[in-house]
Amino acid sequence: MPCPEDQTDFIIGKDFGIAPLPKGVKQVAPNGGWALGISSKSEYPDEAWEFIKYVTSHEGSRKYVELTGDLPARYSVAKEFPDLNEYPRNIFVQQTQNFSKNRPVTAAYPIISDTIKELFEDVGIGGINVETATTEAVQRINNGLSEIQK
Repeated sequence: MPCPEDQTDFIIGKDFGIAPLPKGVKQVAPNGGWALGISSKSEYPDEAWEFIKYVTSHEGSRKYVELTGDLPARYSVAKEFPDLNEYPRNIFVQQTQNFSKNRPVTAAYPIISDTIKELFEDVGIGGINVETATTEAVQRINNGLSEIQK
């Protein structure tokens, strides 16, 4: 759902804030990402290995963060970006470094991830009733799970 025009200029600290994820018995921050590999059918396995070594190196990781704005996998790279060491982005780095747990491997991840993202947008931006939005999200995830099991 797109943002209404009057809601596109949010200011951190004035219109909203950033806080760590809530804690129950244990503190956990979900984590996941992309993986690199070399196909056994690759015609260029040596070149692929050189690329993987570069992109996962300190220099390659730093460049990746510069280009994408994503959080780095290397703690040493996070230290090099002032915005990752100051509020609000430091919260994401601290959560990742201290409480990160890999998300479960499942073919349903795209359905679950997209649905939860839309749920937050519907409730937070769209003002949709939480119970209604949650019921619809659960139904969408269940439908997706049913399709995968076929």
